Amino acid sequence: MTLRKTKIVSTLGPKTANLEAIRALAKAGANVFRLNFSHGDHEFHLGLMKMIRQVEADLGTPLTVMADLQGPKYRVGKLNPSLQLKTQDELIFTLKEQEGAVQLPHPEIYASIAVGNTILINDGKISLEVTKVAPEKITALVIHGGELSSHKGVNLPHTELKNDFLTPKDEKDLAFLLSDTCVQNVDYIALSFVQRAEDIVETRKKIKGDIRLLAKVEKPLALENAEKIIEASDGILVARGDLGVEVSVQEVPRAQRRLVRQARQAGKPVIVATQMMESMIECNVPTRAEASDVANAVFEGADAVMLSAETAMGQFPTEAVEVMSKILEQAELEETPPLPALPHEILPIDKAIIQSATFVSSHVEGSAIVNLTASGRSVLETAKQRPQAPIFAITDTEKLSRQLNIVRGVMPLNLRPTTFADLADHVCKDLLERGVVQKGAPVIFTVGIPFHTPGTSNVVRVVNAGEKESYVSF
Repeated sequence: MTLRKTKIVSTLGPKTANLEAIRALAKAGANVFRLNFSHGDHEFHLGLMKMIRQVEADLGTPLTVMADLQGPKYRVGKLNPSLQLKTQDELIFTLKEQEGAVQLPHPEIYASIAVGNTILINDGKISLEVTKVAPEKITALVIHGGELSSHKGVNLPHTELKNDFLTPKDEKDLAFLLSDTCVQNVDYIALSFVQRAEDIVETRKKIKGDIRLLAKVEKPLALENAEKIIEASDGILVARGDLGVEVSVQEVPRAQRRLVRQARQAGKPVIVATQMMESMIECNVPTRAEASDVANAVFEGADAVMLSAETAMGQFPTEAVEVMSKILEQAELEETPPLPALPHEILPIDKAIIQSATFVSSHVEGSAIVNLTASGRSVLETAKQRPQAPIFAITDTEKLSRQLNIVRGVMPLNLRPTTFADLADHVCKDLLERGVVQKGAPVIFTVGIPFHTPGTSNVVRVVNAGEKESYVSF
């Protein structure tokens, strides 16, 4: 049996907002379903959650739900007629409609922007440099011109906005996600346009229930603050779309590589997203460049790769997942480079136990690693090492199983064993039935004594699959 390690995030939308489409995506290899709160009302998203959970029950495999908040969206006002901007033209923005000016109806921009800052419009096709700032008026010089029409999007790459991180829409969506109706169905909330670790910290104060937070890195300031953002979050998403607008396109590959490495060092899951197989919106095969892009994310060590419009509105959503899965399997035949060696350090017992298990797995053939976990920390620490052996996370809660389902190389199993013999018997039987290991193969367990206590991994034990005399209880 081939176990694909890298996970696939599939965005749901008009093309896949039905039970059969979700079932087909899951069977094709989708592990995580992204609900994009930039589109659709609460009733629509609740319906998607219910369908995902029905498919999960039908297939008997954990499926992860990621709710992606819209974040701030800035747009110019109505323009009739449109403007043809030329290099060195002067353009005036005003808070309220005013003749001879372009309305930019966002007061926080006027309070935050400074002379010398850049304004980008229409995905960066038009760029301007701010020359004057007044309370409700911004004057800017056109650097790269083009046609400016109504309601085009605005990006402010070098402006740290002085406003609440969550917009009023985000607050409403968050309240919906935390309601009794939804909270048990949501595993991750992705936060858009994070700039500081404080954005994560303040949002976490509002969270109830065991929901984890992903920081979407799509701003230059987020790159500068990446280490602290990763520390404060439960994982990151490299959102190359808006990031590629706000920093130069040639910087994006290096930024991606650096972010993946930083997340791996921290033992936090990292998703690479945007335009991975965009040609499959209209074509049943990706370009060779797209295939290489997906594979390179694997080579860098990403936990997951994401499909957006390809599965939300594309003509070949199931095929996109199937092809991506095959590319991932091939890429995983190449070993992921290990993390850079750190100076010798004294480790806490739980981390030393995990590193011992991964060391053993790397020196014996046909092995599997099994982490009995109450919090998921031992699984994240194991996955951080990117072992060739598959990792099985034994948890006693569906929520934790779904959350660990996003992590590279991890297959969650729901059990609540009372003794080691019980644990070994169930797990080894399962691994043998799946064809993951052969009879007699070493299965490396890490457990904490007493069982089901977070942060207590203190035993590493090797048993031979199918040879019950090695399952002796503690």
